[in-house]
Amino acid sequence: MLHTFGPVISDQGVRFRLWAPAARRVELLLDKPIAMTPEDNGWYVADVAGAAAGTRYKFRIDGEVDVPDPASAFQPNDVFGPGEVIDHGAYAWLTTGWRGRPWHETVILEAHVGAFTPDGTYRAAIDKLDGLLDTGKAWTAGATLPGGDFPVDGVSALEADVKKLAPVVPDATVHRLVRTYGTRAKEIVSGARGLGRIFGADLSEREAAYLVENEWARTADDILWRRTKLGLRLTQQEKSELSGWLAEHAPRVA
Repeated sequence: MLHTFGPVISDQGVRFRLWAPAARRVELLLDKPIAMTPEDNGWYVADVAGAAAGTRYKFRIDGEVDVPDPASAFQPNDVFGPGEVIDHGAYAWLTTGWRGRPWHETVILEAHVGAFTPDGTYRAAIDKLDGLLDTGKAWTAGATLPGGDFPVDGVSALEADVKKLAPVVPDATVHRLVRTYGTRAKEIVSGARGLGRIFGADLSEREAAYLVENEWARTADDILWRRTKLGLRLTQQEKSELSGWLAEHAPRVA
């Protein structure tokens, strides 16, 4: 059987897979451990009827070590936490006609973000992109390396700082904002007596305004899929209300 990496959603549920050729046994960790079936070439498989987009999961190796899926498409709680099943078909692609360049024309430029600028951040790299285009090198594709989560060791201290700026903001919201925006979470909550209207799934009017002003968000998809990954948790009605808010406010706050 041909396997690809990562969970696959179907009408019957989700098929979870892990390539672990050195393991003697593997369990899928949901609400309770589920024994995975060993298959050829080191693969382990589990079909779960009750799983769907939004399900969070990890794997347990030989009954001893719990690990995240190396092929996870989304790690909502950090690189060591559980993965979350993503329905890639739920995203409405706007550039359906673009197929990229032929592979034989691809010349990749690797940009190591940590060493590319003195600040070592994606934001600082933005100001250098025009310079890359002016180098005259015949590269046709870019790859940013590495792409990591906010440093785990700094989360608690930053959450405390953010909480001091906005004591009324719930702890769970502070945690998500810090995980998503790092030090920029301070800009979102600074001076806030509240976060304004809540569209659903903890997405606030103040956060949406920040994304319009600073992250070039112009549509609900920009906010829910490209930036926050909250699209899985909003109803269609809530998404429509966010679109209406953007139509009214985006030109004004941009």
